[in-house]
Amino acid sequence: AALMIILWAITYFLSNIFIKNWLRLRERARGQA
Repeated sequence: AALMIILWAITYFLSNIFIKNWLRLRERARGQA
């Protein structure tokens, strides 16, 4: 059970970073357009 919690925490952390970076890049691209 602990392994599943660790995997969930890692995926949640990575997805959070990915979403933040994606939103920032999208806003930057919109500003240049």
